[in-house]
Amino acid sequence: MKKKLIIAAIILIPILGFVYHILNSTGFFKTIENQMNGKIIATISIAGVEDITVDEDDDFAIFISYDRAAERDRKPNKNGIYFLDLNTDTLKPKLLSQRTLKPHGISLIQLDSNRHKLFVISHDEGENIEVFDLYHRDSLVYEKTLEHELIFSPNDIVAISENEFYFTNDRFYDSKI
Repeated sequence: MKKKLIIAAIILIPILGFVYHILNSTGFFKTIENQMNGKIIATISIAGVEDITVDEDDDFAIFISYDRAAERDRKPNKNGIYFLDLNTDTLKPKLLSQRTLKPHGISLIQLDSNRHKLFVISHDEGENIEVFDLYHRDSLVYEKTLEHELIFSPNDIVAISENEFYFTNDRFYDSKI
C-alpha cells in the first residue's frame, strides 16, 4: 500500500506542478484592478471591436469590428472598418469598408498630409492581409489582398512603410494537430 502511494505521488506531483505552472504563467491567479484616471466622454455601441489605431497628428481613430456572436447566431452584423473623428463632440463612427471582412488586427501609417496606408488582418475566405489607401482621413479605397503560406493564423500587424509590415501568427503550427 505504501509503495502504491509513493508511485501515485511520483506521478501526481509533476502533473499538478505542470498544471499550476500553466495557470500561473497565463495569469489565472492575477488580480486586475481598474486604474483609469480619465473619464469616459462617449460610449459607442458597436459589437465586436477588435482593434483601434489613432492618428494623433490628424485627431482621428480607425477601428475594426467583427461581431462573432452575431455570426454564430446567424444574425446580421456590421463587421467592418470604422472612422471616428476625435475633433467632434458627437463622436459618431462612420463605416468605411464596403468589403466583406472578418477583421482582426490593423495598422495605419501616414504617407503624406492627405494619404495613409491601412493594413487589416482578415479571416474572411482564408487568412490574409487587406491593404487600403485612406484619403483625406475618411475615404477608404481598397488596394490589394496579400496572401502567403506564412500567413496562417495572423493576430496583429504593424506597418513599417507603405510596402512593409510585421505581423504575428498566434499559433506556431498551421495544422490543428
